[in-house]
Amino acid sequence: MKRYITFAAFTFYVGQGFSVEIESLKSALKAALGHVKAATKKTVTEKDQTFDIYFDKAALKNYAVVQKRIYPPNCTHTWVIGIDALSKKVNEIRIVEYSCPHAKPATTASYFEQYKGKGPVDMSELKGSIQTVAKATATCDLTTDAVVMAVEAIGKI
Repeated sequence: MKRYITFAAFTFYVGQGFSVEIESLKSALKAALGHVKAATKKTVTEKDQTFDIYFDKAALKNYAVVQKRIYPPNCTHTWVIGIDALSKKVNEIRIVEYSCPHAKPATTASYFEQYKGKGPVDMSELKGSIQTVAKATATCDLTTDAVVMAVEAIGKI
């Protein structure tokens, strides 16, 4: 009986999808854009996913794409993907939040470094070129999908 109650409590806790904020959205946007004050926001739908793209019309240097994904049933992940406006290549990824403990291993700077410099020509082969992190395969797949969609969306602006 005690084992059942412990299991039920753990299942309830995990099922609630408590989110861990790594960095505030404002801070991540500032890092990706270099500022926050004059950013323009454009909401885009790509492959049935809606996300926001921030950029500065006056000094278009970078785009910041906010990507939110859910790994079923309720594990949330949110990233800000910084993309160079001229080359359309990823220059950084900032993780804003995640709600599943399995995501933690895939929140390191060394993992995100693999995406830097990847542009439109790399997107078709990106999934096979990124080294996934053990115990965080789903988060790694979601990250790669988010990067592909972000780069493809920027290419259409």
